[in-house]
Amino acid sequence: MKRTRLIIIVSALLLFVLGITSSDFSFHGKPEGIYLLKGTDRKLIVLQDHLKLADYERLIARVEFEALYDRWRSKEKSAQGRPYLKYSWHAKKGSGYFISFLPDGTKFLVCLGRAIDAANNPVKGLFPGGGLLGSHYETAALKTNATGVVFFDGKEWQHLRHKADEALLSQADPSLRLEPGQWEFLGSKILFASQFHLALKSSHLAKVGAVPVSIDRYLIYHAGDHFFTLANRLTNLGTAPLGYHYSCGNEPSTRAISTPTGNSGWPEKKMPLLPGRAEIVVQTIGMLNNDLKNEPLCKPVVELASEELRFFLSR
Repeated sequence: MKRTRLIIIVSALLLFVLGITSSDFSFHGKPEGIYLLKGTDRKLIVLQDHLKLADYERLIARVEFEALYDRWRSKEKSAQGRPYLKYSWHAKKGSGYFISFLPDGTKFLVCLGRAIDAANNPVKGLFPGGGLLGSHYETAALKTNATGVVFFDGKEWQHLRHKADEALLSQADPSLRLEPGQWEFLGSKILFASQFHLALKSSHLAKVGAVPVSIDRYLIYHAGDHFFTLANRLTNLGTAPLGYHYSCGNEPSTRAISTPTGNSGWPEKKMPLLPGRAEIVVQTIGMLNNDLKNEPLCKPVVELASEELRFFLSR
Protein backbone atom coordinates (compact mmCIF):
# COMPACT_ATOMS: atom_id res chain seq x y z
CA MET A 1 0.00 0.00 0.00
CA LYS A 2 2.80 2.38 0.93
CA ARG A 3 4.67 1.41 -2.23
CA THR A 4 1.62 2.13 -4.40
CA ARG A 5 1.17 5.53 -2.76
CA LEU A 6 4.84 6.32 -3.31
CA ILE A 7 4.61 5.37 -6.98
CA ILE A 8 1.58 7.64 -7.40
CA ILE A 9 3.35 10.57 -5.69
CA VAL A 10 6.53 10.12 -7.74
CA SER A 11 4.52 9.81 -10.97
CA ALA A 12 2.57 12.99 -10.15
CA LEU A 13 5.81 14.87 -9.46
CA LEU A 14 7.32 13.65 -12.73
CA LEU A 15 4.23 14.74 -14.67
CA PHE A 16 4.34 18.13 -12.95
CA VAL A 17 8.04 18.61 -13.79
CA LEU A 18 7.41 17.44 -17.36
CA GLY A 19 4.49 19.85 -17.69
CA ILE A 20 6.60 22.77 -16.43
CA THR A 21 9.51 22.05 -18.75
CA SER A 22 7.33 21.44 -21.82
CA SER A 23 4.92 24.33 -21.31
CA ASP A 24 4.96 28.04 -21.99
CA PHE A 25 3.24 30.65 -19.82
CA SER A 26 2.12 34.06 -21.04
CA PHE A 27 0.52 36.47 -18.56
CA HIS A 28 0.38 40.21 -19.16
CA GLY A 29 -1.65 42.90 -17.41
CA LYS A 30 -5.25 42.33 -16.29
CA PRO A 31 -6.21 38.74 -17.19
CA GLU A 32 -9.27 38.14 -19.39
CA GLY A 33 -9.29 34.45 -18.52
CA ILE A 34 -7.15 31.33 -18.56
CA TYR A 35 -6.58 29.85 -22.03
CA LEU A 36 -4.94 26.47 -22.62
CA LEU A 37 -3.51 26.15 -26.14
CA LYS A 38 -1.58 23.57 -28.13
CA GLY A 39 2.07 24.49 -27.91
CA THR A 40 4.53 25.62 -30.55
CA ASP A 41 8.33 25.53 -30.76
CA ARG A 42 8.60 22.14 -29.02
CA LYS A 43 6.29 23.17 -26.20
CA LEU A 44 3.40 20.77 -25.60
CA ILE A 45 1.01 23.38 -24.25
CA VAL A 46 0.74 27.12 -23.78
CA LEU A 47 -1.08 28.79 -20.90
CA GLN A 48 -2.00 32.47 -21.31
CA ASP A 49 -4.41 35.08 -20.01
CA HIS A 50 -5.48 36.64 -23.35
CA LEU A 51 -6.74 35.07 -26.57
CA LYS A 52 -5.58 36.47 -29.91
CA LEU A 53 -7.15 35.88 -33.33
CA ALA A 54 -4.38 33.59 -34.52
CA ASP A 55 -4.52 31.55 -31.29
CA TYR A 56 -8.10 30.32 -31.65
CA GLU A 57 -7.32 27.30 -33.83
CA ARG A 58 -4.94 26.00 -31.13
CA LEU A 59 -7.41 26.49 -28.25
CA ILE A 60 -7.92 23.39 -26.07
CA ALA A 61 -9.81 24.74 -23.05
CA ARG A 62 -10.58 28.04 -21.36
CA VAL A 63 -12.10 29.75 -18.35
CA GLU A 64 -13.18 33.37 -18.98
CA PHE A 65 -13.65 35.81 -16.16
CA GLU A 66 -15.99 38.69 -17.07
CA ALA A 67 -19.27 36.79 -16.60
CA LEU A 68 -17.92 35.37 -13.32
CA TYR A 69 -16.95 38.85 -12.11
CA ASP A 70 -20.42 40.13 -13.01
CA ARG A 71 -22.13 37.61 -10.73
CA TRP A 72 -20.27 38.82 -7.65
CA ARG A 73 -20.06 42.57 -8.27
CA SER A 74 -22.43 45.12 -6.79
CA LYS A 75 -24.57 47.22 -9.13
CA GLU A 76 -22.14 50.10 -8.73
CA LYS A 77 -19.15 47.91 -9.63
CA SER A 78 -21.03 46.24 -12.49
CA ALA A 79 -21.65 49.65 -14.05
CA GLN A 80 -17.87 50.06 -14.24
CA GLY A 81 -17.32 46.62 -15.77
CA ARG A 82 -16.77 45.60 -19.39
CA PRO A 83 -19.40 44.41 -21.89
CA TYR A 84 -19.19 40.69 -22.53
CA LEU A 85 -21.06 38.16 -24.62
CA LYS A 86 -22.30 34.59 -24.64
CA TYR A 87 -23.00 32.57 -27.77
CA SER A 88 -24.22 29.23 -29.11
CA TRP A 89 -23.63 28.02 -32.66
CA HIS A 90 -24.48 24.70 -34.38
CA ALA A 91 -22.15 24.41 -37.36
CA LYS A 92 -24.01 21.64 -39.22
CA LYS A 93 -27.47 23.15 -38.76
CA GLY A 94 -26.22 26.68 -39.42
CA SER A 95 -28.13 28.20 -36.51
CA GLY A 96 -27.52 29.79 -33.14
CA TYR A 97 -27.47 33.08 -31.28
CA PHE A 98 -25.32 35.50 -29.34
CA ILE A 99 -26.23 37.92 -26.59
CA SER A 100 -24.18 40.86 -25.36
CA PHE A 101 -24.46 42.05 -21.75
CA LEU A 102 -23.67 45.73 -21.17
CA PRO A 103 -22.67 47.32 -17.83
CA ASP A 104 -25.80 49.51 -17.77
CA GLY A 105 -28.03 46.42 -17.66
CA THR A 106 -29.06 46.51 -21.33
CA LYS A 107 -28.67 43.55 -23.69
CA PHE A 108 -28.26 43.04 -27.42
CA LEU A 109 -29.55 39.70 -28.72
CA VAL A 110 -29.21 38.25 -32.22
CA CYS A 111 -30.84 34.98 -33.35
CA LEU A 112 -29.47 33.50 -36.57
CA GLY A 113 -30.56 30.74 -38.94
CA ARG A 114 -33.66 29.91 -36.90
CA ALA A 115 -36.45 31.11 -39.19
CA ILE A 116 -38.56 29.84 -42.11
CA ASP A 117 -39.33 31.95 -45.17
CA ALA A 118 -42.72 32.52 -46.84
CA ALA A 119 -42.29 29.34 -48.92
CA ASN A 120 -41.53 27.27 -45.77
CA ASN A 121 -37.85 27.01 -46.67
CA PRO A 122 -35.53 26.97 -43.64
CA VAL A 123 -33.15 29.93 -43.74
CA LYS A 124 -29.85 28.48 -42.57
CA GLY A 125 -26.67 30.37 -41.86
CA LEU A 126 -25.93 33.94 -40.82
CA PHE A 127 -29.37 35.38 -41.44
CA PRO A 128 -31.30 37.04 -38.58
CA GLY A 129 -34.56 35.36 -37.63
CA GLY A 130 -36.15 32.94 -35.19
CA GLY A 131 -36.43 32.98 -31.43
CA LEU A 132 -35.15 31.23 -28.32
CA LEU A 133 -36.76 29.44 -25.39
CA GLY A 134 -38.81 31.67 -23.13
CA SER A 135 -36.26 31.32 -20.31
CA HIS A 136 -33.97 33.73 -22.18
CA TYR A 137 -36.43 36.62 -21.99
CA GLU A 138 -37.70 38.83 -19.21
CA THR A 139 -41.15 39.11 -20.85
CA ALA A 140 -43.40 36.81 -22.86
CA ALA A 141 -43.61 39.29 -25.73
CA LEU A 142 -40.64 37.78 -27.58
CA LYS A 143 -41.56 34.09 -27.44
CA THR A 144 -42.05 34.02 -31.19
CA ASN A 145 -40.40 32.64 -34.30
CA ALA A 146 -39.59 36.16 -35.46
CA THR A 147 -37.32 37.49 -32.71
CA GLY A 148 -34.33 38.12 -35.00
CA VAL A 149 -32.37 41.12 -33.68
CA VAL A 150 -33.62 42.69 -30.44
CA PHE A 151 -32.46 45.10 -27.75
CA PHE A 152 -33.35 45.00 -24.04
CA ASP A 153 -33.42 48.57 -22.71
CA GLY A 154 -33.52 47.53 -19.06
CA LYS A 155 -37.32 47.27 -18.94
CA GLU A 156 -38.51 45.62 -22.13
CA TRP A 157 -37.31 44.10 -25.38
CA GLN A 158 -37.36 46.20 -28.54
CA HIS A 159 -37.49 44.60 -32.00
CA LEU A 160 -34.78 45.87 -34.34
CA ARG A 161 -35.13 43.37 -37.17
CA HIS A 162 -37.40 40.35 -37.48
CA LYS A 163 -35.83 38.35 -40.30
CA ALA A 164 -33.40 38.30 -43.20
CA ASP A 165 -34.81 40.73 -45.76
CA GLU A 166 -32.14 40.18 -48.40
CA ALA A 167 -32.06 38.93 -51.96
CA LEU A 168 -29.76 38.34 -54.90
CA LEU A 169 -31.25 39.71 -58.13
CA SER A 170 -30.34 39.31 -61.77
CA GLN A 171 -29.49 42.50 -63.61
CA ALA A 172 -30.59 40.92 -66.90
CA ASP A 173 -33.87 39.57 -65.51
CA PRO A 174 -35.29 41.80 -62.72
CA SER A 175 -38.05 39.24 -62.06
CA LEU A 176 -35.44 36.74 -60.83
CA ARG A 177 -35.18 37.26 -57.09
CA LEU A 178 -33.26 34.70 -55.01
CA GLU A 179 -33.92 35.02 -51.27
CA PRO A 180 -31.77 33.28 -48.60
CA GLY A 181 -34.17 30.35 -48.22
CA GLN A 182 -33.51 29.54 -51.90
CA TRP A 183 -29.75 29.49 -51.47
CA GLU A 184 -28.10 26.11 -50.89
CA PHE A 185 -26.50 25.95 -47.44
CA LEU A 186 -23.02 24.41 -47.67
CA GLY A 187 -21.87 24.64 -44.06
CA SER A 188 -20.68 27.01 -41.35
CA LYS A 189 -18.05 27.36 -38.65
CA ILE A 190 -16.84 29.48 -35.78
CA LEU A 191 -13.80 31.49 -36.80
CA PHE A 192 -13.19 33.11 -33.42
CA ALA A 193 -15.12 33.24 -30.17
CA SER A 194 -14.33 34.78 -26.82
CA GLN A 195 -16.23 36.72 -24.18
CA PHE A 196 -15.45 39.96 -26.06
CA HIS A 197 -15.33 39.07 -29.75
CA LEU A 198 -17.21 36.74 -32.11
CA ALA A 199 -16.67 35.84 -35.77
CA LEU A 200 -18.76 33.28 -37.67
CA LYS A 201 -18.84 32.08 -41.27
CA SER A 202 -21.56 30.43 -43.34
CA SER A 203 -21.20 29.32 -46.97
CA HIS A 204 -23.92 29.18 -49.61
CA LEU A 205 -24.47 28.53 -53.31
CA ALA A 206 -27.00 30.30 -55.53
CA LYS A 207 -27.67 30.20 -59.26
CA VAL A 208 -28.43 33.51 -60.96
CA GLY A 209 -29.82 32.33 -64.25
CA ALA A 210 -27.16 29.96 -65.56
CA VAL A 211 -24.34 31.43 -63.46
CA PRO A 212 -23.46 29.71 -60.15
CA VAL A 213 -22.42 32.09 -57.38
CA SER A 214 -20.59 31.16 -54.19
CA ILE A 215 -21.56 33.31 -51.21
CA ASP A 216 -19.47 33.32 -48.03
CA ARG A 217 -20.95 35.35 -45.18
CA TYR A 218 -18.71 36.57 -42.35
CA LEU A 219 -20.28 37.92 -39.17
CA ILE A 220 -18.04 40.11 -37.01
CA TYR A 221 -19.20 41.35 -33.60
CA HIS A 222 -17.53 43.08 -30.66
CA ALA A 223 -19.18 42.94 -27.23
CA GLY A 224 -20.93 46.17 -26.30
CA ASP A 225 -21.85 47.18 -29.85
CA HIS A 226 -25.55 47.61 -30.66
CA PHE A 227 -24.94 46.34 -34.20
CA PHE A 228 -22.95 43.68 -36.01
CA THR A 229 -21.22 43.62 -39.38
CA LEU A 230 -21.71 41.13 -42.21
CA ALA A 231 -19.15 40.86 -45.00
CA ASN A 232 -20.59 38.90 -47.95
CA ARG A 233 -18.06 37.61 -50.46
CA LEU A 234 -19.69 36.72 -53.79
CA THR A 235 -17.60 34.68 -56.25
CA ASN A 236 -18.59 34.02 -59.87
CA LEU A 237 -18.10 30.26 -60.34
CA GLY A 238 -19.43 30.25 -63.90
CA THR A 239 -17.89 30.92 -67.31
CA ALA A 240 -19.93 34.02 -68.18
CA PRO A 241 -19.93 37.53 -66.62
CA LEU A 242 -22.58 38.07 -63.94
CA GLY A 243 -24.70 41.20 -63.71
CA TYR A 244 -26.42 41.31 -60.32
CA HIS A 245 -27.93 43.47 -57.60
CA TYR A 246 -27.72 42.71 -53.89
CA SER A 247 -30.78 43.92 -52.00
CA CYS A 248 -30.59 44.63 -48.26
CA GLY A 249 -34.03 45.38 -46.87
CA ASN A 250 -34.99 49.00 -47.54
CA GLU A 251 -31.67 49.81 -49.18
CA PRO A 252 -31.59 50.32 -52.97
CA SER A 253 -30.90 47.23 -55.05
CA THR A 254 -27.28 48.04 -55.64
CA ARG A 255 -24.03 46.65 -54.43
CA ALA A 256 -21.24 48.09 -52.33
CA ILE A 257 -17.89 46.87 -53.53
CA SER A 258 -15.27 46.51 -50.83
CA THR A 259 -11.64 45.52 -51.05
CA PRO A 260 -10.10 43.08 -48.52
CA THR A 261 -8.65 46.13 -46.77
CA GLY A 262 -12.14 47.25 -45.81
CA ASN A 263 -12.32 50.36 -48.01
CA SER A 264 -15.70 50.45 -49.72
CA GLY A 265 -16.90 52.28 -52.80
CA TRP A 266 -20.22 52.94 -54.50
CA PRO A 267 -19.80 52.64 -58.28
CA GLU A 268 -22.35 54.52 -60.38
CA LYS A 269 -22.03 52.00 -63.19
CA LYS A 270 -22.85 48.43 -62.21
CA MET A 271 -20.01 46.46 -63.78
CA PRO A 272 -20.55 42.69 -64.26
CA LEU A 273 -18.69 40.27 -62.04
CA LEU A 274 -16.25 38.37 -64.25
CA PRO A 275 -15.75 34.57 -64.02
CA GLY A 276 -13.45 33.61 -61.15
CA ARG A 277 -13.61 37.10 -59.60
CA ALA A 278 -15.06 38.02 -56.21
CA GLU A 279 -16.66 41.12 -54.68
CA ILE A 280 -17.60 41.97 -51.12
CA VAL A 281 -20.91 43.47 -49.99
CA VAL A 282 -20.66 44.85 -46.45
CA GLN A 283 -23.75 45.27 -44.24
CA THR A 284 -24.48 46.74 -40.83
CA ILE A 285 -27.47 45.45 -38.87
CA GLY A 286 -28.76 46.79 -35.55
CA MET A 287 -28.91 50.12 -33.74
CA LEU A 288 -26.95 53.05 -35.06
CA ASN A 289 -26.00 55.84 -32.65
CA ASN A 290 -28.25 54.27 -29.98
CA ASP A 291 -31.26 54.98 -32.19
CA LEU A 292 -33.79 52.17 -32.65
CA LYS A 293 -33.84 51.19 -36.33
CA ASN A 294 -35.52 48.29 -38.05
CA GLU A 295 -33.39 48.26 -41.17
CA PRO A 296 -30.01 46.98 -42.38
CA LEU A 297 -27.48 49.12 -44.18
CA CYS A 298 -25.50 47.83 -47.17
CA LYS A 299 -22.39 49.59 -45.99
CA PRO A 300 -20.36 49.44 -42.77
CA VAL A 301 -21.31 51.87 -40.02
CA VAL A 302 -17.70 51.77 -38.87
CA GLU A 303 -14.63 51.05 -40.93
CA LEU A 304 -13.58 47.46 -40.46
CA ALA A 305 -10.01 46.88 -39.32
CA SER A 306 -8.21 45.77 -42.47
CA GLU A 307 -6.03 43.24 -40.63
CA GLU A 308 -9.05 41.68 -38.92
CA LEU A 309 -11.12 41.46 -42.12
CA ARG A 310 -8.21 40.04 -44.10
CA PHE A 311 -7.66 37.40 -41.41
CA PHE A 312 -11.25 36.18 -41.50
CA LEU A 313 -11.55 36.28 -45.31
CA SER A 314 -8.61 33.87 -45.48
CA ARG A 315 -10.55 31.29 -43.46
